[in-house]
Amino acid sequence: MQVCELRQYEYVLIAGPDSITFLQGQVTCDMTQLTDEQCLAGALCNLKGRVIGDFLCVRSTEGCLLQISEGNGQKIAETLAKYAVFSNTEVAIHSGPCRSFGILANECPVLHELLPAPPTLPYQTATSRSATMIKLAGTPDRFQLWGSRQRAAQRSFHATAAELRSLRRR
Repeated sequence: MQVCELRQYEYVLIAGPDSITFLQGQVTCDMTQLTDEQCLAGALCNLKGRVIGDFLCVRSTEGCLLQISEGNGQKIAETLAKYAVFSNTEVAIHSGPCRSFGILANECPVLHELLPAPPTLPYQTATSRSATMIKLAGTPDRFQLWGSRQRAAQRSFHATAAELRSLRRR
């Protein structure tokens, strides 16, 4: 098993009752497929069809959270904000999860403490009070683990994060 802390991402939050409908007309993925158990990989393109930036979209309690490569968050937020004025939605830079880790492993018992049933299919998500886990495509199994920002949940996630860091050193 390999574990690394993911610090190379920025996050943009699309919030409001029309956020799914708004994004459906703006991005390359089918936003109607986004659920609490399924995230989406997509891109935002300009009017000529050139990619402005790609993202991973996860449904959160606040709305749609886009995980974007560092340096592209502001550009994507500004581009979406131009069109958000026509919808009942808001676009904002978001602080993202309290911590996130990339995990490359077929089996990781530590994760079962946070999530009794980790995701098994590509882009499937599993959420508990303290964390969200995303299974990425590829072999061997690849996951992202996002810690919740809720205070009560952070203690549990930080304990697991410490255990993950110790596994990384082995």
